[in-house]
Amino acid sequence: MDTGVIFSKLQMAGAVFLLVDGQLAVKEASIVGMTETMLATLTSNREPIKLLLYEKEQSDIKPYIDAEFNLGSGVKGCLVIPTDCAARYKNWQPGFSCILVESDDWLKTSKSLKDSEKLKWKPMKLAAILKELEATEELTKRYFPNT
Repeated sequence: MDTGVIFSKLQMAGAVFLLVDGQLAVKEASIVGMTETMLATLTSNREPIKLLLYEKEQSDIKPYIDAEFNLGSGVKGCLVIPTDCAARYKNWQPGFSCILVESDDWLKTSKSLKDSEKLKWKPMKLAAILKELEATEELTKRYFPNT
């Protein structure tokens, strides 16, 4: 079966996928109540799903620096985070618990972990976004004047 079809079926079953530091993860709450068949499908298709997510992430809309924006204070440049950009850049979104799906026994392992040991997904912090975009020191100081 085509990876896109499998991915769509898992999403329709409620699974929310994401990449965390290059590893495939699933939002913990999204797989509660999922059938054994769907969990087995997820387990056996980890690598193609991971590749599909990676390709999607490369084509996602990303934040950018508008070099022409001027607040009138003589400093040019402004960080723009579009509302339809990739979720990891939306620093206003709440975090949540997720489970790495990298091993064959990921589900069994995740059930034995305490909440405090589970992976927490959080959107990127503003400073990390500026660093990723290679913002100038002048622009960074606009957002973080005390650094």
